[in-house]
Amino acid sequence: MRLHGLLAALVPTLVAGCAASPSRHTLAELRTVEPDVEDVEVQDTLDLALQSYRSYLEETPTSAMTPEAMRRLADLQIEREFGIEGDGQGWVELPAPPAGGAPADALERPA
Repeated sequence: MRLHGLLAALVPTLVAGCAASPSRHTLAELRTVEPDVEDVEVQDTLDLALQSYRSYLEETPTSAMTPEAMRRLADLQIEREFGIEGDGQGWVELPAPPAGGAPADALERPA
């Protein structure tokens, strides 16, 4: 009797769930969607990137990407500590951090 009552409760729920199926979409429909190219200001990106690289290194097994992640983490730590940004082609001196920063001569380009 209990099985009959359980089935009586489940069948209407199952039928209602199947009847209310949402419209299905495919990736092909994205061809008609205009891309959102508006600039968005993101706060604390340096700290977020540092945290992400640390998490990656802690949570994933050692692989061919590990040395690159370690190098990038070190680059970000130097950038945060000394205020140096680079694009691989050169570097730009930024204002020194307010406390605990590097001496002024550490930011100068070597001769």
